[in-house]
Amino acid sequence: MLSEPYVVPPDAPVGGTAAEMTARELPHAVVEIPGDRYGLITDALIRQRVVARGRGPQTPASAIMDYPAPSTSIDVPVSDAVLNLLDHDSEVFLVTEPSGQIRADCRPTASWPCTRP
Repeated sequence: MLSEPYVVPPDAPVGGTAAEMTARELPHAVVEIPGDRYGLITDALIRQRVVARGRGPQTPASAIMDYPAPSTSIDVPVSDAVLNLLDHDSEVFLVTEPSGQIRADCRPTASWPCTRP
């Protein structure tokens, strides 16, 4: 499964972000921080940090994201990338260019699908 990752700015409202995640059938969104840095919002984080705490849909993505998002450079061996993912106990990890720009995101499933821009 190849498609473009869903990337939002830090000030994106969580309500709209969640709606778009649902429309794209994605369990996460990437929050792009200036300087080729990234945070991550997942369905679980929206439940834990917005719904359960009574926050509103206008809450900015940066207020609930996990930061920094687990990531690995595209030039790192796959075995190292998998260990990185397991070490972070994450639902997703980002694959970046050596320059730091996002290249793809990968979710641990039976087939390890990745999405890329």
